[in-house]
Amino acid sequence: MDDYLDYLSQAKQDVKSSLDIWTGIFNDCYKEKVDYIYCKGSAVKEWDSIIDYVPILGDLDIHIKLHDGESFFTDQEDAFFESIEISRKYEEQFCLQNKDYLHVPRTQIVNLNQLENEEFFVYPRIKDVEILIGKPKQNPIQSDSEIRTIDKNNILELKTHLLTLPMSAIDRSGLDLWTLVRRMSWRISPTPVRLLTQFHDSPLDVWTFNRTEICKELEKRDFSTIYNLYTSYYETGWKAFFEGFKVSNTLRELLILGYKVLKSCLKEIEKEFP
Repeated sequence: MDDYLDYLSQAKQDVKSSLDIWTGIFNDCYKEKVDYIYCKGSAVKEWDSIIDYVPILGDLDIHIKLHDGESFFTDQEDAFFESIEISRKYEEQFCLQNKDYLHVPRTQIVNLNQLENEEFFVYPRIKDVEILIGKPKQNPIQSDSEIRTIDKNNILELKTHLLTLPMSAIDRSGLDLWTLVRRMSWRISPTPVRLLTQFHDSPLDVWTFNRTEICKELEKRDFSTIYNLYTSYYETGWKAFFEGFKVSNTLRELLILGYKVLKSCLKEIEKEFP
């Protein structure tokens, strides 16, 4: 366990360095376009145990708000080449500045101008994000009841996704298994959170919990099966990370655990809201 605490400490340093590098890149390349940028999610929360962050399986969720009327890329005609150059710049700078890194953090960059137009988008509380650039103002947030409804509907929509997985998995091997892990991982992390918001007095508070706290809440609410599956999923994620995500049976174990997390949460919601 002490070794894992050392790994977590190194991973946190990697995340901090990654955010510093991205902040520099955005300032150098897009400063005139950007209103503000923040990072949210598990990467910037406090980590109390190894399940709170798993390198590569987790990502840095960076949201960028552009000035009205601005396009993200400088040249829309050659935007693809610009994006490839930015990704190269990030990776090269990170490796140059961190000789003994544990991992190169995987980043998910989101254009907030597009995301905020989606029907079920919920703005985070400014106090719950890490601001990289600018001074975001607090946008209106839905009521607790509305957030619970959004979270419930997101879980119910898993039914369609779960039905697609058998044919998605049947012909997967090797690197293809990692593709399926990635397809599922961004759904697995928030789903128990969405379940818990149905029962907690403050849904937005639940969204600030790290996974250690989420698991405590799952136990408290008698969702012990989901607690065990959720914990095992991220513990197996560490195993997969140290194997370089190259051992097929470990990836299959991840897929099975992740599937069971989603299926179990869906069953609980269907039981609560028949």
